Amino acid sequence: MILVGPSLGAAVAIDFAVNHPEAVESLVLIDASVYAEGTGNLAKLPRSVAYAGVGLLLNKDLIFAAICFLF
Repeated sequence: MILVGPSLGAAVAIDFAVNHPEAVESLVLIDASVYAEGTGNLAKLPRSVAYAGVGLLLNKDLIFAAICFLF
């Protein structure tokens, strides 16, 4: 697969690529400065908590609310 990681998603994409290299053909990072600066205390989170947070960010209702708020 071609894995794309924009912004904070870059850290997640890199983590996935490192843990599952056989699944990733190409890795594309967009505006990944947050990863270049380090993830700080986020790196110390248990994996289940980190992925739950990513799942929350992918919630369609939350995305819709953010779009409405921005526009």
